[in-house]
Amino acid sequence: MADFTLVITSGASVVDWADPVDGSQPSRLNPHAGHPHKRWLGSVGVPVVISAVVNGVTGPLDGVLGGRLFAAWPVEVPPSILPFAGFGSLPGISSVVNVTPPVVGHYVIGVRRPDGGLEHIHFDVQ
Repeated sequence: MADFTLVITSGASVVDWADPVDGSQPSRLNPHAGHPHKRWLGSVGVPVVISAVVNGVTGPLDGVLGGRLFAAWPVEVPPSILPFAGFGSLPGISSVVNVTPPVVGHYVIGVRRPDGGLEHIHFDVQ
């Protein structure tokens, strides 16, 4: 189990994830009434900022992490953009990752820290 969680702090919003009504895509199982499926949704070219939350602090600076810095990588991106270059952290703040999606698709970012576990966060881009 990881000793941190991940959250998108800007560049994407949580939206309802409804099945297409025209039958153009396969349907998922229907959610429980009153509890629709949700997803993170961003836009092409708009940076998505992913922050680690450690002990209730969102995006702590490297200086307070006791040498256990974060590493992040793209786990899944649209194949048309490989290798993916729109990705990185600023010096001194490895707990915050900036992802600028260049095309529509599904993105999965992995984040880990030594002896702290591994988390993935998913978002879609339209």
